[in-house]
Amino acid sequence: MTNDNLKPVSLFHDLKWYRLSITFLCKKNTSEMKSHPVSVFQAIIKAISSRTPAFSSLKNEDLPVFHIKDKKYSFKMIPFEQIRVDFFFFKQNREKITHWRQNLVEYLSNPVYSETVEILTAGEVEDRNYAILAKELDNLPCEGELCLEFLSPLPFNREKGKTRVCISKDRFIKLFEKRFSLLFGGEITYECGEDDFTVLPYYWKYTEIKHSSRSQQGNTQYINGTIGKLYIKGTWKNFIPFLVLGAEIHTGIKLANSQGYYRVLPGAVSYFEGSFPDVKEIISVTHDVIENYDHASEWLSGKEMYPFDEKAFAERLADEIKNDRYEPSPNTAFVIRRENKKDRVVEQVNFKDLIVSRYLVKTIYKVFDNIFAEESIGSRKGIARERAVEMGKTAVDEGYEYIIESGIEDFFPAVDLEQLHRLLDLYLLGRETGIRGLLKKITGNGYILDGKFHERMKGLALGNPLSLCLANLYLDSFEGDIKSMDVRGIRYEDDVMIFCKNRGEAEAAALKLNIVPEPKVFGSTFFQKGGNLFKKERLCIEGVGVFVGLMGGMVFIKNGQEIMDVRPLRKVDEIEIRGDSIVSAGVLRRCKERGISLAIRLIGGHMIPFLG
Repeated sequence: MTNDNLKPVSLFHDLKWYRLSITFLCKKNTSEMKSHPVSVFQAIIKAISSRTPAFSSLKNEDLPVFHIKDKKYSFKMIPFEQIRVDFFFFKQNREKITHWRQNLVEYLSNPVYSETVEILTAGEVEDRNYAILAKELDNLPCEGELCLEFLSPLPFNREKGKTRVCISKDRFIKLFEKRFSLLFGGEITYECGEDDFTVLPYYWKYTEIKHSSRSQQGNTQYINGTIGKLYIKGTWKNFIPFLVLGAEIHTGIKLANSQGYYRVLPGAVSYFEGSFPDVKEIISVTHDVIENYDHASEWLSGKEMYPFDEKAFAERLADEIKNDRYEPSPNTAFVIRRENKKDRVVEQVNFKDLIVSRYLVKTIYKVFDNIFAEESIGSRKGIARERAVEMGKTAVDEGYEYIIESGIEDFFPAVDLEQLHRLLDLYLLGRETGIRGLLKKITGNGYILDGKFHERMKGLALGNPLSLCLANLYLDSFEGDIKSMDVRGIRYEDDVMIFCKNRGEAEAAALKLNIVPEPKVFGSTFFQKGGNLFKKERLCIEGVGVFVGLMGGMVFIKNGQEIMDVRPLRKVDEIEIRGDSIVSAGVLRRCKERGISLAIRLIGGHMIPFLG
């Protein structure tokens, strides 16, 4: 039965082109070749076209385009392997293309030119049109979720403030319009009608293929762009003809080297399913927790088994997650009393739930990191604190000298979980029920305070590493109004700085983000004199019998059973110990790694430097 949504639309009704399918025999290993396999076939196209009069004077956009059927850009040539290459012609007639085919066969019959590949079978020139494609791709849906798997890089210009993989829906559509218009020699535009879909470009990755240029000795050529899975969610009835046509002749404006080649995977395709949960990754995370959290090894040995068997623990935990039997235990909450400030509730996650939380962060990080805004610099790999200083200098140099500097008022406890869960539904795929359900269980987990259980109605647990990752996701959405203003923003987790050009804009930005301090004025001399953003602080610890321990990226101060304070190590540059206190080996190790100085002050005031 034919899908009516794939029937030829008037826009594509008269489009015709030709396909030439050739089966090649590989004769060399990729490791023995100076060029990437796709560049080999691109060179063949140029060689044959230069020898065929009807093609020799054509512009690059009028030469044939090709793809290596169902092969990813990373495939390796293996001797005696057979590969199919499809060549497509758009502005030539059958007679001219037949002549091109004959020249190809003759060219690769010559041993001088067939050292890398030779022809096994050469198909005849085929007529192609949209009606033929629609029959071949008859099972494609026009609503729900659809996955385009890009087998070769799709290049496009990077959008300001976004990662290299991010592409807007409008720009994505333009790539199809421009390519089709270029290939067929007439304007082709998309009319959206009742279409309402979202492009999710967070699951693919950027890549570069480098190889030596044949035509320009000593130069390096690049084939770059994004590869992997791009998802579409919503309804796309009027856009589906573009997707069908692009599956054969690609998308994007780079016509050479098979760029923009993709295949459509019908139905809901999962990204994480099949690799989640992963026993090896759970073991790796368990190692990290034991290394970075004091008492983790003792707790796991006591609760699980003694001696603690990491592999058996990871296998049981993976089985619980896979079969939806995992249930987190209530967190243990405690109140940090602060002078002249509102008391803060911090939650301690038991080590089993902590391992699950850190495993979730590790699993979703690559995808979520592509979502986060450029100005969000906290808790992101490869993005150092120094970047905030550079961004601040640039903003001040551009005239944004009025600065709001503050933490977002009671941010973590005030997070709207329903809004956060809507964001998870937006960015995660429909079939990711396991990860989505686990994220909602962890974020919705209640806590025990003073012996009483509290159901979580809102807020993220301050003390769970997953909260920091989800804070970036939530704040990117939360700051939508700010991004529409003429301001520059820098955010380090829940610390925020808004750079404005005048006091009125600064006060308006402060109100929108529920920040209430008086705007400060930072001229360019602030940085010239060594001024810094997100200042670190000196942590003084005093008392008898005080224990200073490590809780992931946090240092906690405990007196007996009472936790007196918890501080993020990222905000500390110096620790001073006063009195008879115990500092864990984990804290010492982390301070040394981060260059945090640690000193002990003796009775009488004498300081003994220990680190730094």
